[in-house]
Amino acid sequence: MAQISRNTFDVLVREYYPRLMGYATILLDEDNARDIVQEVFLYVWEHQESISFTTGIHTYLFKTCWSRMMNFIKKDRRNMLVGSTADLVSTFDLAWMQNNNEDLVKMLSDKDLLQRVMKVAEELPGKRLAVFRLSFLEQLSNSEIAERLDMPKRTVEGHLYHALKYLRGRLQLSDMLLLLALVATRF
Repeated sequence: MAQISRNTFDVLVREYYPRLMGYATILLDEDNARDIVQEVFLYVWEHQESISFTTGIHTYLFKTCWSRMMNFIKKDRRNMLVGSTADLVSTFDLAWMQNNNEDLVKMLSDKDLLQRVMKVAEELPGKRLAVFRLSFLEQLSNSEIAERLDMPKRTVEGHLYHALKYLRGRLQLSDMLLLLALVATRF
């Protein structure tokens, strides 16, 4: 990536900061998520001349965020359940790194997971539930959801952020990891 102006970088941060925060808070508390997202942007700014990507900045940012989240979780096991949960994170991270992993695809298409997630999601308030459904079931972009529901894109991002935060508090870690991977495969 070539040198970018401060204004261009500021636009990039304004556009992607809320999305990355929503993504990171699926597994991390808000303070740690904020730290991870800030690290991602700091890295991009400091290494902008040496960063290269073939799939676009959007994918690069989310994959970098994923990698930093997994590193954080592995290093900070004292904030997690020990034993099988930590092993699950390591196993899942390995599965994620392997391209075309059939077992991962099977896990993500698991109807039981969808039922568990939607059962908890049904507890969300009206518009937040509508935004969540359009995003995860119909796989619409935030812009498409904003247009369909006639609301600002930032409001859509806020609803998704709060929906994922709520789900994080109500679902098991294994389900959240699968949901996180499902979100990541859309980028």
